[in-house]
Amino acid sequence: MTSINQKLATSTAGLVAIATLFNAPLANAAIIVNNGYQIFGATMSDFDGLIAPALQLADQFTLTGKAQVKEIMWRGLYFDSGSPLNDNFTIRFFKIVQENVVEPPIEFHLGSVARQDSGVDLSGFDVFDYSAMLTSFSLDRGDYLLSIVNNTIGEADDWFWGVSSYRNSEHFFRYNDGEFWERGDEGDMAFAIAGESISVPEPSTILGIVFALGLGAISRKSKNK
Repeated sequence: MTSINQKLATSTAGLVAIATLFNAPLANAAIIVNNGYQIFGATMSDFDGLIAPALQLADQFTLTGKAQVKEIMWRGLYFDSGSPLNDNFTIRFFKIVQENVVEPPIEFHLGSVARQDSGVDLSGFDVFDYSAMLTSFSLDRGDYLLSIVNNTIGEADDWFWGVSSYRNSEHFFRYNDGEFWERGDEGDMAFAIAGESISVPEPSTILGIVFALGLGAISRKSKNK
């Protein structure tokens, strides 16, 4: 795997935790997954890698209940000119069942997305905030991988996804579609998911409703006799 910290001389600014939040507004949604906004480093996630072979990154998250996903936000940068490019993002959600990643994913080919300079620099490179509204979809309770990959084909830069934490965490990587996702270096990727939690009645509640409806039907039947 290729980390920007392996390509650049480490600077003091690159090692300092950046405590600013994403500037992207939420559209009638609440944060349901927060994987951290601070930037400690960055790792390439680009279908068209120039400084290294094309690399896809993903990070795991867990939903404690069913949720409706509406929006996603993340942070990243460009190497090595650092100039803004025309993005071509692909975002994928993979279900994890008994530690196995399920194919095919829920997939969005977004192209260019909302992007703005965060005002944060990492080793002298501008860090950008990205956000995208998604066609609303639901995810059940459980474990998932989120993959965010840019495609900078025809451009002089590669895109790097920001790393939000190195503590007791790791992300996943692969080089081509269909390959097995391997566990990568320690580090959580910087992203947040917004949407709505979906309340699911407990089995006892459902049985209570069914029982009540049954009593109502019996009562109506008795009155009709």
